[in-house]
Amino acid sequence: MASNEVVTIDPLTAVRCVNELEQGKVLYLPRVDFALSSAEQQLLDPVMADPRRKNISLNPETGHLQGVL
Repeated sequence: MASNEVVTIDPLTAVRCVNELEQGKVLYLPRVDFALSSAEQQLLDPVMADPRRKNISLNPETGHLQGVL
């Protein structure tokens, strides 16, 4: 799939996906790709993760990044 291609899903599937994410489940989308910036790629290095945190998260409103050293 091209990185600029738009993926559409039916409303029922969209609701199901949202519900699964809200339950803490992971969506596996093997045919949907996206590019990571070099800054984002650095976050994939295990050395960057704070061992006291279970994940890395970004608050989009404040820009605050948590879970990194």
